[in-house]
Amino acid sequence: MRQNPMSQNKDKNSRFPDLKVMTLALATLFSGHAMMANAETPDETLPEVKVKASKQTESDLPEAYAGGQVARGARIGILGNQDMLDVPFSFTSYTSKTIEDQQARTLGDVLQNDPSVRTGQAFGTAAQTFVIRGYPLVSEDIAFNGLFGLLPRQLPTLENIERVDVFKGASAFLNGVAPSGSGIGGSINIVPKRAEDTPINRATVDYAQDGQLGAHADFGRRFGSDNQFGIRLNAVQREGNTSVQSEHNKLTFGSLGLDFRDENLRLSTDIGYQKQDISRPRLAVNMGGTDVPNAPKSDTNYSQPWTFTNVESTYAMFRGEYDFSRHLSAYAAVGASHNNELNDLVSLTVANNGSASGFRFANSYNVETVTGEAGLRGRFETGAVKHSVNLGATSTSSTARSDFIFDFTPINTSIYRPVAQPKPNGFGLDTGSLGDPDVTNRVRIKSVALSDTLSMLDDRLFVTLGLRRQSIQVINYDFNTGAESDHSDKSITTPIYGVVVKPWQHVSLYANHIEGLSQGPVAPLGSANFGQSLSPLRSKQDEVGVKVDMGRYGASAALFQIERPSTTLNAANVFTNDGEQRNRGIELNTFGEPLDGWRLLGGAAFTDAELTKTQGGLNDGNTSFGVPKHQYNLGTEYDIAALPGLTLTGRWIRTGAQYVRQDNSISIPSWERFDLGARYRTKLNQHDVTLRANVENVFDKDYWAGVSPTFGQVTMGLPRTVRISATFDF
Repeated sequence: MRQNPMSQNKDKNSRFPDLKVMTLALATLFSGHAMMANAETPDETLPEVKVKASKQTESDLPEAYAGGQVARGARIGILGNQDMLDVPFSFTSYTSKTIEDQQARTLGDVLQNDPSVRTGQAFGTAAQTFVIRGYPLVSEDIAFNGLFGLLPRQLPTLENIERVDVFKGASAFLNGVAPSGSGIGGSINIVPKRAEDTPINRATVDYAQDGQLGAHADFGRRFGSDNQFGIRLNAVQREGNTSVQSEHNKLTFGSLGLDFRDENLRLSTDIGYQKQDISRPRLAVNMGGTDVPNAPKSDTNYSQPWTFTNVESTYAMFRGEYDFSRHLSAYAAVGASHNNELNDLVSLTVANNGSASGFRFANSYNVETVTGEAGLRGRFETGAVKHSVNLGATSTSSTARSDFIFDFTPINTSIYRPVAQPKPNGFGLDTGSLGDPDVTNRVRIKSVALSDTLSMLDDRLFVTLGLRRQSIQVINYDFNTGAESDHSDKSITTPIYGVVVKPWQHVSLYANHIEGLSQGPVAPLGSANFGQSLSPLRSKQDEVGVKVDMGRYGASAALFQIERPSTTLNAANVFTNDGEQRNRGIELNTFGEPLDGWRLLGGAAFTDAELTKTQGGLNDGNTSFGVPKHQYNLGTEYDIAALPGLTLTGRWIRTGAQYVRQDNSISIPSWERFDLGARYRTKLNQHDVTLRANVENVFDKDYWAGVSPTFGQVTMGLPRTVRISATFDF
């Protein structure tokens, strides 16, 4: 049996690793005195632009930071768009430039840049789960332009995205309760593209091994006497085999963004459609033995030939903002979505020697969501104190319909030498027609929030205070009879208070306390109480930190603690609350362009996820499964001065070992990965052309990438993947 790589880390006084790596990274960032030669670019004569002074509004995006990879600010829920130095929270906003230059295909690809986030697969689907500060965030709980429940449930497309805002820490006060109950450690908001003042006519063709071809069209125009009207259209078609053996993916996507803006009124509409069909998706696996076997070859596909997942999603939203005066504004938004899923899959349990067994699980899942928000923002002064007051309300309602087939015929295979088995049609559970599923779940979430940000001492001191009244109603229905089987209705008032102090021009010190409420998770298939929702979970966060903005480069450091009830499958196979999970951690981030032509993006995160108050004290002091103690990311770009237009890129990712069970008996080992890339910008017949090439997992490392902090499934790391593309502006 391999020695447990984490067995020597039980000392409560040595829960954080040596910080030499962090110290070296910060020293490198802040000690650069030599200057690189400015990288030349192909001659570009910019057209004359007429600039008209206008006030900043909530619809205006914060500008990109030096280097263009991240933005200076982000939308912080009810507080609206905020500069990074002015709020007592930690966040990163990744730009469309980062998405395009890295040829990201999923949100997980984008978040490979963030040391506080790791990506795995959701339970029993091809969807992604994002682990932020040691707590999961499922794809259903990602916001689109501030509203939950609109994006496709699995693998939303990136081509229509302008920003990916990643908020780190408990965020239920800022955004309201996430509909699926995740997001305790952080949240993600997707900002759609809008028409720019400069017309956009852009086409991209791309290729990824082993044979996936794609095309993307991006069209944008503003028109009207003062460019009041805008239209942005994106369309994507991509199909072919992925780098995992025999896995095939077909994507069709289209989105339309319309907007209107004048002095006091801003309106926007977003409509989207996505259809994705994946044949033989390689899913996360359960570990059933007394040890974790070595990962198979990186491109091995241990799924069955007849497995698939098909997802079709449509969404639409409308948002409006109106300024009654320069002191008072109102906003409102409403959206709706419809998701249809049909899956026929196998969930495998793996033994010590790599042999695996599982059962066929086919299901249909349809969910309809209606969501909205409305509020007022006011600005006034009382003596020497400035106030920014926000009053807002949110509401999200969803109805889910589902039926499933669970076949008891065993499917035996191996993760090293997969064996194709015929599709079983034997004895099992069948709840009804997959083509016409019945209502199984209704969720209604409402909240009202009030906050006041006080600014004093010439904007050197900010104090944020707020309360949010939240209510969650969950009704579950029996799969067979349709009768109500489980009902939960709970309300709670959660506070927030935070402070920002700017002792120097480029430095902000901050602290916050924030609480939240989340829907209780649903017991998974295979548990004795399958389908039952646990009671809503209340979380608490305390955080202190420092942010530095030197104009061309920046850095931040945060120290946090988050507490929330822990969930697990107990000895009786009942999914239940079991004590408390208390995550304490340190986060370090760097970004920007410290020297002309050289850009940095990355950092480190150290997390101590300790279990407390467990049943009978059995697991007290253990580390919660699925939470590595350390995570490192360091990405860099360098413009080659001798070859104008050429940029070389590189990225290093390292993740610590992770326990698979609450008793800390087995774990997956730590791993690291290297990515390389290049891009070349030039002109062809006076039109801009950008050629890109990226290689992920350059050394084709075989590794287990992560453990789900919800159910404990283990996700395989992806094999070496080569992507190339050509973008033409015309």
